[in-house]
Amino acid sequence: MTTRITGRGATTALLALLAVAAWSPTFARPVSPDEGGFLIVASQWRAGRSLYGDYWVDRPPLLIALHALADAAGGLPALRVLGAAAVAGTVLLAGVLAAVANPSTGRRPQVPTWVAAVLVASPLLGSTEVAGELLTTPIVLGGLVCLMRALRAERARAVVGWSVATGALGVAAPLIKQNAVDVGLAAGVVVLGLLIRHDRRWWPLTGGVAAGAIGTLAVVLAAAAMRGTDPGPLFQAVVTFRLHAGQLLQQRAPTSDALRLRRLLTDGALGGLPLLWLCLGLRVRHRATGPLPDLRWVALALLAWESVAVLGGGSYWLHYLLDLVPGTVLLALAAGQPRVTSSGTDRAPATRLLGAALTITAVTTIAAVAASVADRSALDSDHAVISWLRSHARAGDTATVAFGHADILYGSGLRSPYVNMWSLPTRVRDPHLDGLRAVLRSRRAPTWLVVPGAGLGSWGAHSHAAERTLERRYRLVVQLPHDAVWRHRSAR
Repeated sequence: MTTRITGRGATTALLALLAVAAWSPTFARPVSPDEGGFLIVASQWRAGRSLYGDYWVDRPPLLIALHALADAAGGLPALRVLGAAAVAGTVLLAGVLAAVANPSTGRRPQVPTWVAAVLVASPLLGSTEVAGELLTTPIVLGGLVCLMRALRAERARAVVGWSVATGALGVAAPLIKQNAVDVGLAAGVVVLGLLIRHDRRWWPLTGGVAAGAIGTLAVVLAAAAMRGTDPGPLFQAVVTFRLHAGQLLQQRAPTSDALRLRRLLTDGALGGLPLLWLCLGLRVRHRATGPLPDLRWVALALLAWESVAVLGGGSYWLHYLLDLVPGTVLLALAAGQPRVTSSGTDRAPATRLLGAALTITAVTTIAAVAASVADRSALDSDHAVISWLRSHARAGDTATVAFGHADILYGSGLRSPYVNMWSLPTRVRDPHLDGLRAVLRSRRAPTWLVVPGAGLGSWGAHSHAAERTLERRYRLVVQLPHDAVWRHRSAR
C-alpha cells in the first residue's frame, strides 16, 4: 500500500509541477486591471469613506484579504506566487480527492488529477491572471476532499470533524468569489441522498457542515468589521448590487459583451471542456457501487450551477471558465467509481476515448501557452498611458481613470480620490456621473484624469454635466492611441 501511495503521490506532484510550469509565463505579464485594482484596495483597507477604506468594489472580504497579504509580501510578484500556489494546489487536491474517493486504483494514473492539470493552467480558460476563480478552485476541491473524508469516516467524531472542515471551506470559497457555492451544493446533494437511503449519517454531516459554515462566516465578518467593512453594506455589495448589475447588463449590454460571449464559448470548446464532458459521461452511465454515494448526481449539480454562474454573470470574461474546473474534476471522479455494468467490467472503448480526449486537451493547453507567450498585443494596451503618467506625474499627484482599467493606477503608482475603480460599479452606482463630477469639483480633485477614446458618454452614461465640468476644470494634454489624458488646470 505504501508503494502504491508513493507512486500515486509522485505522479500527482509531477503533474502539479507541469501545471505550474505551463502557468509560469503569467509571471512576466503586466498587471491586469483586476489584479492592480484589488492590490490598491487591499493596500489601504481600513475604516474610510467607502466599503473598503476609500474604495468600493462588489467583492467579498476574503478576496481583499488575500490581496492584502500579497501587498504586504511584495505586491504583484507575491500575488503571482499566490496564483502559482493555487494552480499547484488545484492539481494536488484533485489527486488527494481521487485517492480518498477511489483508493483501490493503486498506482494507476488518476483521471481527476490529469483533468485538473490540463485545465487549470490553460490560457483558453483564462488562467493568465490571478483571478478570484483561480483562487477559489483549490478551496472548493479542498472542501470536496473533506466531504469525501466525512463520508468515509467510521467514527462519529471523525464524521463531525471532517464535516466542520467541509462547512468552513464551503463558506471560504464564496467569501472570495460569491458564486463559488460548489461545496455547499455538493454537501446538500449528498445529504439528500443519505436521507433517501435512510442513512443516519445525514444528521452529523449536516450539523457539522452548518457549524463550520456559520463559525467561519462569523469570524470573517467580525474581522472585516474591525477594518471598517460592516456586514450590511457588504451584503448590498456582494448580493444586491449583483442583481442590479445583471439587469443593467441585460438592458445595455454593448457589442463587446456579445463578442466576449462568442470567445468564451469558442475557447471553452477549444480548451477541451465539451470533449472531456462527453468522454467522462460515457463512463458514468451505470450505477456506482461502494461506500460513497453515486457521485454522478453531485457532479451534474455542480456542473449545472457552474454553467449558470459562467453564463449568468453577463460580462463573459474568459477566466469565468475556471469555475467549471471543480465540476469537471468531480465528473472525472464519478467516472472512476466502481460501478455496475451489464458485463460486470469497464468498457475499453470509453477508456481509450477518454485517454484520447485528455491527450488532445493537453496538446491544446500547450499550444495555447505557446501562443499566449508569442502574442503580446493584448498585454500592452495600457502600457502607453502608464509610461506617460510615470514620466510626467509628480510626487503628491493623484489620478482617476474613467470606467475601469485600475492597472493604469497601479502601474503608474498613482491613487484615485474617486471611490469607483471598475466600470460596472461606476455605471450602476453613478449612472449620471454625479459622483465623479463632485470629485472633479472638490478639493480632492485628481491631478490627472484618463478618459477612454469614446469619452465620458460611452455606453449610455448620462455625462453632460460631468463633461462640462471636465472642460472647465481640466485641459487635454495628450491624446494617446486608446486614451486621452487631462490635467487639472491648477496643477503646475
